[in-house]
Amino acid sequence: MSVENARTGDSVLMRALRWLGSRRGLAYLALMALALIVRVIIAPRIVVTQDLLTYTTWGQVFDQHPLHVYSVGGMNPDKTLVPLYPPVAMYLFGAVEKIYFGLGALFGLSLSHDLMASPSLMLAMKTPGILADLALLTILYVKACAHMRRWAAWLLGATYALSPGVLIMVVVWGQSDSIVLLLVALGLLMLARKQGIWAGALLALAVGFKPQPIIYLPLALIYLTRWGGARQALRGMVAFLLTTLAVWLPYLLPPHPEVIAMGRNLAIGASNGFPAASHTGWNLWFALGLQQRNAAAPLIGSYSLTEVSGVLFIVILMIVLLGFWRDGSEGRLWAGAAILALSFFAIGTLQYERYLFPALGLLFLAAISHRRYWLLYAVTSLIYMANYEATMFSYWDPPSIIVPFDVQRALMLYLTPWLGGVIVCLALVTSIAFFVWPERFGLPGLSGLKRLIMPADVGAGRERELARRTV
Repeated sequence: MSVENARTGDSVLMRALRWLGSRRGLAYLALMALALIVRVIIAPRIVVTQDLLTYTTWGQVFDQHPLHVYSVGGMNPDKTLVPLYPPVAMYLFGAVEKIYFGLGALFGLSLSHDLMASPSLMLAMKTPGILADLALLTILYVKACAHMRRWAAWLLGATYALSPGVLIMVVVWGQSDSIVLLLVALGLLMLARKQGIWAGALLALAVGFKPQPIIYLPLALIYLTRWGGARQALRGMVAFLLTTLAVWLPYLLPPHPEVIAMGRNLAIGASNGFPAASHTGWNLWFALGLQQRNAAAPLIGSYSLTEVSGVLFIVILMIVLLGFWRDGSEGRLWAGAAILALSFFAIGTLQYERYLFPALGLLFLAAISHRRYWLLYAVTSLIYMANYEATMFSYWDPPSIIVPFDVQRALMLYLTPWLGGVIVCLALVTSIAFFVWPERFGLPGLSGLKRLIMPADVGAGRERELARRTV
């Protein structure tokens, strides 16, 4: 068996090398080189907020007190630096710190813990997000190549690789959402292949980094139950639970479980900010002019904004799950996941601009199979860019010190938060309409675009591949 595995591994490696030597592979290498060069040039030179400093602080605390990171970190007098993320994030930031300073000691380098005075540390802390971003770009390009001409896949991949919103979040801001999105995308990819164990484990790691991806768990269970069988669904759920237990186990140990300290830190973090309907995310609450209202305040009768938001999300979730029950295609899976990501941002409370980020990659994957979603991908990318730029420009006082006001307005496409919220809501409604009534939304002009970007032999090639796998 080991010999067979070795042969299989060799054949996979040889196929990968042959593909990299092909025109599609060389185009991929050019795209990755372009994306990497842009990121490496920007990453060590610019940092906007103290988020990256927070990650660095968490990594230092983890390296010194790995089993007490939440309790020790919670004693920091600067309450904006107390550890709040689940354990996977702590493991990663601690590993980056350990590797960075370990290599410095190995080569006799004197390295500083001062993030703002150390471009190399700044680059090191941004590296996991950059690598995750490039890995997701690889998935997007390879998936696109399977459905369209090489030049079309390359240009569409470049729209993501050079997207200003993506670059601001990953390279300038240094946020970690690209890592979470990669884990979610890999989990959904395993879900499409009906591999419940891998899907459950990857989604558990995503939730173990940030809790927001929990919204994809019902999707995974229903999809596996309907199209993979009850056994695959059970395997996926067990894998999710066991992986979650493994991630959290060091912080569940008696006599003083660290998870309690994490709860205290979350309470501290919540008390530091006003629970606004939306912080900086242009969504439904900006469109209604309610962005500064307390999320716990009544909106309809005795129901608060958060409760109304939850009911709306559950309704959309049910629409997506019912859609999966009828159609289990991979394109349908990506479209449903994109709708959940868009819904979480558009109608959720306590939103920041970066919470729209997962919708970009998922809409890209949905559009590969159903080209009507390219429109939503483009609109969402532009809104995300403008929303993030608005936040970045307002971070300094006065913002004109960094960029003149007229230039700011032009870079933000002259959008206002109210108009941005309206457009996001319209994008959500449109995505649901595309999902529920796909046959009614061919969109004029897309049939011609399809003939332009798709090779004539793609369909035949798919049939040959399907026949080969079936045999």
